[in-house]
Amino acid sequence: MELQKRNCDIDFNVEVLGERWQTISLTINGDKHEHLVSVAISDTLGDLVDIMFSLFIESNDGFQNRKVQCVYDNEERSPITGLTAELDWDNEGEVMTWRFSRRLYTEEKMLHLEVDYDFGEKVFSYTVPFFDMCYAVARAVTAVLKKTGIIGYRYISEYDRINIDHFLYIKHLGIFRKHISYYQMTGGDIGDYVTSLTDEIDLLQFDM
Repeated sequence: MELQKRNCDIDFNVEVLGERWQTISLTINGDKHEHLVSVAISDTLGDLVDIMFSLFIESNDGFQNRKVQCVYDNEERSPITGLTAELDWDNEGEVMTWRFSRRLYTEEKMLHLEVDYDFGEKVFSYTVPFFDMCYAVARAVTAVLKKTGIIGYRYISEYDRINIDHFLYIKHLGIFRKHISYYQMTGGDIGDYVTSLTDEIDLLQFDM
């Protein structure tokens, strides 16, 4: 697996300010959105990682614990044609909400994002390549974890945690723009698939 940085027009950054607080910054289509976040009461970085993973239905692991809503084109609710999700960044009353929607099974995998300040007072809308958003989020998480460590982030943020396999998955999506590779175990039963720990460690540490 050859890891290479690539150009990405979305810039997302997270500054950990110690227990309970983060500053997030998103620059997209020339607009910059900054917000101070109370980790104690808000959806946080770990939830964003889970949402980005869940918006990629092609990861094909079911919807039991996904943080998305399924969209259907008819009342029979089949098949699923889209996914939506919502994330609140709360600064003890001042809320910035991100609303995601994605149409499935299209040739170009795009993501629609609404950035909503204070319950509709000001709303910005964007349509961007889905894999670019994965790249931007994974780049920010990589920078945070390199500063704090995985367990360190859990204790510094107090309430937030990063699902590492979801993080590795969206990082792979961001870099390669396709799902992660699995290998069938030699002599194993059908369905016994493994990944490469060496590749995963390299991916975890790779600066984007």
